[in-house]
Amino acid sequence: MPVLLALALDKPVVLLPQTYGPFRGKLAKNLAKIYLAESEAYLFRDHDGLQVVQELIGSDCRRAHFAHDMGFALDAIPPEPDLLKQIDEIKSSGPLVG
Repeated sequence: MPVLLALALDKPVVLLPQTYGPFRGKLAKNLAKIYLAESEAYLFRDHDGLQVVQELIGSDCRRAHFAHDMGFALDAIPPEPDLLKQIDEIKSSGPLVG
């Protein structure tokens, strides 16, 4: 919905690296077509994404670009020892999710 809001406000939209598809339902496919057709650029993080984009909007994918997921490019920052202690305490009281 944030993309639709930006488009409704006539703001430029750039879809950051993500996985596209699979889109199974008609609503999902139609929203994806709108997002892609109206976006300034869209980046995909796997090469299968380009094929999905081409199937949705046709072969004209000049605004589509491959980009690595930035999560893999960032340096890992170890958590503070106090935080690790808190997590261990939470884990000892039962399953930890999230």
